[in-house]
Amino acid sequence: MNDRSLEIALVGTSHRLAGVEHREPLHAMGAAVRAALADRPSDSAIVEGFVLATCHRAEIYLIAHDTAAAEAELAARLHGNRGVGLFAGVPSYRLTGEAAIAHLCRVTAGLDSLILGEAEISGQVRRAAAAARENGSLGVYLDRVVAGALGASGRVRSETRLAEGASSAGAAAVALADLLAGGLSGRRVLVVGAGDAARLAIARLARDPAIALTIASRSAKHARDAAMAFTPDAEVIGLDAVAAALPATDVVMAAVNAASPIVHRDHVQRAIDARDGRPIVFVDISMPRAIDPAVADVDGAVLRTVDDLGDVVAEVAARRRREVPRAEAIVRDEAVRTYDRFLSRARRQRAAVA
Repeated sequence: MNDRSLEIALVGTSHRLAGVEHREPLHAMGAAVRAALADRPSDSAIVEGFVLATCHRAEIYLIAHDTAAAEAELAARLHGNRGVGLFAGVPSYRLTGEAAIAHLCRVTAGLDSLILGEAEISGQVRRAAAAARENGSLGVYLDRVVAGALGASGRVRSETRLAEGASSAGAAAVALADLLAGGLSGRRVLVVGAGDAARLAIARLARDPAIALTIASRSAKHARDAAMAFTPDAEVIGLDAVAAALPATDVVMAAVNAASPIVHRDHVQRAIDARDGRPIVFVDISMPRAIDPAVADVDGAVLRTVDDLGDVVAEVAARRRREVPRAEAIVRDEAVRTYDRFLSRARRQRAAVA
């Protein structure tokens, strides 16, 4: 029997510490972490765990009697017995106890996002927790922690104006593309993807009937559904047709989940040549990236990634920063409440097995 109380720990990195080129492999590592947490042995130091992997962050939350031992065990299973940390070679942070819970509350409320107050992150936290619950790595302790974080997010949105006019990554990508292209009206725009972020971009683009819109997805049904929801006149193509569509395209926006790049340097070079040098703007908010970084080396190609979105929402963020002190106070309150509940349950569990 372990006579030590349970504790929570967080190990992670985000856009504040690591660029997209460093976060990309960590995002891909998320599936391996989820599998390792789901298949932990009976004598594992890890009691519960879940992974939050988004465009801007990769974080692992663990419940254990000895959080250092739990981290070392997970790192060894991922990297082999090489004595390296979970985020070897990448700047990272480690928090425990109330500080770890407060961080998740801040993240879920949009206070730690590149786009201050963005609403997508709470849904991402909810889905990450649901996936961990389904694979058996999230139980009563983390369930309570996540509920507290979602509660903090809900209070921030209802009790402050932090989310007023908040931009999503998809909407910010449209604004960035508009800036880079010198206006989108009258342009041919290709959106690669039909998931949540892509749909937010499509919804913004559909406001201008002068934009000729094409939607590409591996699922024709998802692409058609996205088109019908916002702009029935949009053309729908498969991912295998993206390269062929580039010569007729002025702006490409990628928000798709793909294991490897869909658009390559040679695709873009041929397209630019076919356009007699006329430029193509690429905005890639996918993670992993769907557009090969080497595309930036092609004359006439303009490439930006998810890390470039912050500039276009700076003005809105400046207005919303006035709400940050009130939002932070709510987060602190919910973090204290949640950690008190966590400790209370941990004490009861310890007493029950004593």
